[in-house]
Order: sequence, then structure tokens, then C-alpha cells
Amino acid sequence: MKTNILATFIATTFLMSCSKDNNETIDNDPKKTTVYALTGAADASGNYTSKIWKDNTSTSYNATLMDIAVDGNDIYAVSSGYIQSSKRSYILLWKNGKADTIATSSGQLQAVAINVSNKNVYVAGYESAGKIVPKIWKNGVATTLSSDATFGTTVGDMEVVGDDVYVIGEAMYTNNGSVPNVGMIWKNGQPTKLTDAKYYVGLSKVFISGSDVYVGGIEYNSAQVAVAKIWKNGTPTILSDGKNQTYVYGLFVDGKDVYATLEENIGASKTGKIWKNGVTTEFKDGSNPAVPFQIVLKDSVVYTLGQVSRDVKLWKNNEGTQLTKDAQYSQPGTLIIK
Repeated sequence: MKTNILATFIATTFLMSCSKDNNETIDNDPKKTTVYALTGAADASGNYTSKIWKDNTSTSYNATLMDIAVDGNDIYAVSSGYIQSSKRSYILLWKNGKADTIATSSGQLQAVAINVSNKNVYVAGYESAGKIVPKIWKNGVATTLSSDATFGTTVGDMEVVGDDVYVIGEAMYTNNGSVPNVGMIWKNGQPTKLTDAKYYVGLSKVFISGSDVYVGGIEYNSAQVAVAKIWKNGTPTILSDGKNQTYVYGLFVDGKDVYATLEENIGASKTGKIWKNGVTTEFKDGSNPAVPFQIVLKDSVVYTLGQVSRDVKLWKNNEGTQLTKDAQYSQPGTLIIK
């Protein structure tokens, strides 16, 4: 049940937390493909703004949006927050710029992902009140995901296909939050372990293609180097050589072609890469270094959302459009092509 303080907070704050920015554009696709993108950026004063882009229009939110989903003409988003006066955290579900509270807690609530399928709205996240508990909210009703982890389980991503709900995360068996932990996937609430708790694992993306389930993430090796991996139906494929820290951000499957976006850290420098069917190619914005975060294929066109220096850029094949400018720091988010 919503508290009066939270209701007042929403009434007084979120009426002015969403605004259209008509002067910022993404080029329209000649085939009338619609591009949706989530970006976040902080200015020089540290003020953070999330934006949802729909083709040539961006809408600003004074909230840290974690994910977006599109269903017909409706755009959904999810965010988390904390009210100091009431000492309660909350999760907000946004629909077309209007926010509704779906959860509050005296502990910490964190929303991670949102999906809409068959008119049902799913939000995945976790609640921490002494122990981290993974949860799904379906149309605002919470369900706890089962886990035997001693110290709790986090959530990394969610994908919903029809009525099947896939969630990935990490189960923690020690209280140091690092090793050993276990990569987990749930299908309709039933858990499966992807890793064996030998090394630290971090799962970032789940993608469903037909009957195949792909999970992207990292697993440390014996030298404590993050190795990029894709698990297909539970079987891992190694994407990096294990010499430099390498992270998986995005994952996309188009027929027999499997794509992943990577970041390799070599000393203080970051190198962006795209992995396709075992072949890794360095990703650049012209001659400038760039890091791809999300990748989507539509009608043989490759769309990529990523970072150049401190700003976010969207590429259609090799043609880029800058989405943030002079950011102190930025965050590429979700990319959806309809």
C-alpha cells in the first residue's frame, strides 16, 4: 500500500519530471523503422537526466531510468529511488511519461529490467533488507524467485517471450559480494545454475531465439581476469583470450548469427569490440575509439548504441548520431527497433 508521503512525493515531483526535447533528433529511417533508445547523462554540475528517444524526439526524465519497453504506442520505463524523510525506497513504473509506484520498502529496492508481453507488464529487480532477494513484479504483484544462496541473489536482466519469463542473476554464497558466486537463470520461476562457484561471474544479458536461450556475461579466470562468455542453453563459449579484462554488454541473435558487444580494458584504455560467430572486430566511430553497449539488427541494418569519450552515440551501420553532448559522464541504455 502506498504511503501518504510517497503519494505526495509523486504528485509534487513527477508532474514536472518529464518533458519533450523537440530540438534533438535521430534521423528517421526511410523504411519507417522506429528507433527507441534510452540514454542517461550528467552535466558539469552532476545533475543526471535520463532520456527516452523515439526517432526524432527525446523525452527527459528527472529520474534514473534503468530500462524501457515498447508495446504498440505505449512506452514503459522503470526506475528506483529513496525518500529520506520516510526512509523508504520505491520502484516506479512509467507509462508514457506518467509514474506509478509498484513497490515500497524500508530496505533497498532496485529495479533492473522491464518487459511487456500479452498486455502484462513485468518488472525484475531485487530487495535488500539483510539479504538480497530477487523478485518479479507482474502487473504490480510481486513474486520472489527461489534461490539457495546464503547471502542473497541479484538480478541482471529479464526477457519475456509470450508467457515465458526468463531472468538471470548471481547467487552469493559468501558475504564479500564477490567470490564465489553462481550464475543463475530462472524460467518461469524455476532456477538453473549456469556456473559452479569456482570463480566470480557477472551476467549482463539474456536473449531468446526460438527454443534457444543465450546468456552473455563474464567469468573470472585463475588470474582474476574477466573473460567474456556466452552461454547457449547452458553451454559456455569463450569470447576473449583471458589476458585483459573484457566485458559483455549487449547480445543479439539473428538466425544463425550471434552478436555480442564487448569492452576490453588494456591498461587505462578501453577498446570496444563486436563479436560475431567467433570473429571479433574492433569498433570505432570513424577513427575515434568507441565502446558499443547494445546492438540490434533489423532488415539487414545494424543499429548500435554506445559511447564515444563521455557521450552517447547511436550508429545505423557506420553512420553515427550523437545523443548527448559535453556530458560529465553518460550511460547508454536500452535499444529497441520496431
